[in-house]
Amino acid sequence: MIKLNPKLKYWILAARPHTLTLGLACALTGNLAAMNTVNIDKKITFFSVLTTLLLQTLSNFANDFGDYKHGADNEFRIGPQRALQSGVISGEEMLTAIRLTALAALASGLMLLSYSLKNIGLAGMFILLSIGLLAIWAAYAYTAAKKPYGYKGWGDIFVFIFFGLVTVEGIYFLQSGKIHLISILPAIAMGFFSTAVLNLNNIRDIDNDRQAGKITVAVRLGKNGSAWYHFFLTSTASLLMVVYFSFVFTHPLQYLAFLPVFAIMASAYQVFYHDKAEILYPVLKSFSLLVLVFTICLWMALIMG
Repeated sequence: MIKLNPKLKYWILAARPHTLTLGLACALTGNLAAMNTVNIDKKITFFSVLTTLLLQTLSNFANDFGDYKHGADNEFRIGPQRALQSGVISGEEMLTAIRLTALAALASGLMLLSYSLKNIGLAGMFILLSIGLLAIWAAYAYTAAKKPYGYKGWGDIFVFIFFGLVTVEGIYFLQSGKIHLISILPAIAMGFFSTAVLNLNNIRDIDNDRQAGKITVAVRLGKNGSAWYHFFLTSTASLLMVVYFSFVFTHPLQYLAFLPVFAIMASAYQVFYHDKAEILYPVLKSFSLLVLVFTICLWMALIMG
């Protein structure tokens, strides 16, 4: 059995691989929607995925740093121990990682824009560059800023915007140079899926967050209200994806790609019956993975069609 170096283990935990699977699903969905209308550029696909994953990692590192700094990560927190909370990684090391990840995300984003310039033009490039810089700020300011917006319940809206609308619709625009109204459906869907994952995380931490003064949507709604909120996000996202790809599919067998929706909804239904917060962590991981599996099934269906 391979034993990881303790420091490497906590860096991996700080990156939160279960959220990276969802980030990958969001980036793939943007490319998938574009593939329905144009021949997608593989370089744009690669750098759109890389930029999304770097932004997600940046957000996760900043969240680890911010929650520790503001006292939300303490001995009462339920779930896997965070990197700074463990004492294995120092605050200065995490700040360095945040800066390096932000620079990597910016470099990847610039490469993405350069390959997309032929599609979007100079005006589109400057608009998306501004949005990208705002996304880097949002990833850091969620919990790591002096007055973090995540502690006031605004995290859900920012996640919906940047990992749903901006990621999916932005990649669609980068690939095609156009904005089609119907492409907003998968963008909203992935925004809801991303928000649902954040909500699951916040349900798990609801008691500790309340005591630490981190007033998330889950804290405001309570456990039962948050479970219904999660069910709404998940069911609406699934419905929007089914509606969008029903317009896209041309062969009956392609509709088999919708089968993972049943597993996604079953996972969402479980939240109502998990009173113990520690049980929600595996539910969170499996939910993110199921969304990625759903996206891959849709990709395969579109290719084979």
